[in-house]
Amino acid sequence: MKSENTQYSHAITFDPSIFRGRDGSGNTWLRRMRLQVGLVILVGLVALSGCTTVNFSLIFPAQEPPAVTSWSEQRIMGELKVNYEWAAPRGTGPFPTIVIQPGIDTTAQELRAAVWDLASRGYVAVAVGYLRNVNGTYESVRFPLRAPRDIKGLVEPIRAEPRVDQSRMGLLGFSRGAAYSLLLAAEVPEFRTAVAYYPITDFPRWVDERAESSALWRFAFKVVRWQNRNLEQGTDKELRQLLYTSSPVYRVGDIKLPVLFIHGDRDSVAPLRDSATMNSLMNARCDCSELMVVNDAEHSFNFKDPASAANAWYATLEWFSRYLKSTTI
Repeated sequence: MKSENTQYSHAITFDPSIFRGRDGSGNTWLRRMRLQVGLVILVGLVALSGCTTVNFSLIFPAQEPPAVTSWSEQRIMGELKVNYEWAAPRGTGPFPTIVIQPGIDTTAQELRAAVWDLASRGYVAVAVGYLRNVNGTYESVRFPLRAPRDIKGLVEPIRAEPRVDQSRMGLLGFSRGAAYSLLLAAEVPEFRTAVAYYPITDFPRWVDERAESSALWRFAFKVVRWQNRNLEQGTDKELRQLLYTSSPVYRVGDIKLPVLFIHGDRDSVAPLRDSATMNSLMNARCDCSELMVVNDAEHSFNFKDPASAANAWYATLEWFSRYLKSTTI
């Protein structure tokens, strides 16, 4: 298991195998080097927008609690390799269930402390992480979920778990995982509520604004477009469409459940505006959404600042208790 206090350093590392192209040439090495350099720049720009030191057990148990049982599983679903990190109270259940989706560059395993904490409070909890098949190798990509079938497919092993109460399932997501949780809510009507921490809900606008803001961002996005064309066989038009299909704001009419948005007012990665816009759009239709603005908090604040993290987690637990502990809303 990784250190619970993680300092990400996105250095370029070399693997001798990358020098051997599939046709015996160095083309694979050249493509991967261009990709790595571009992604280092892109990730570095995001890191400069907010501190990159995170502690995934900041307010959560550092070890599995004694009254909790946990397990892991892995599934291949089409082009996806999906990892599930489970925890549940001891007993047969069924129990109310929370599905957790991590942010970019965070694995399901790194969220085990949050999974344990929820299980110690009477929930089945499962963190879901995913890699996508890129030219025969499962890799971490910016947007691994490409179609509704990808999103819906994540739920099948969860439905199959006998300890899961399918009438009381909720969603919890961080950053990109919050956006994916909202998309999952739009696709799967069984979920009854969601908590979304600092989501980007409009990726086309996010990309356009950053591309206009600096030459470095423009270069980074050019490399991402190159990656999409050369490694994933997608055109620029298809990449643009992927940004739209990954954006919950364009599916707001399909999200019928109550959502709690939690966002820091100093977030320079995911604009507070994105949560505020989703909150307003949802409340215009159903008056079923709330926005909690955390003062003086940046991106991923809940893995950095204990006081802000504890306040936000208390609100999260109260929200889930309101909608999942009872058999009616």
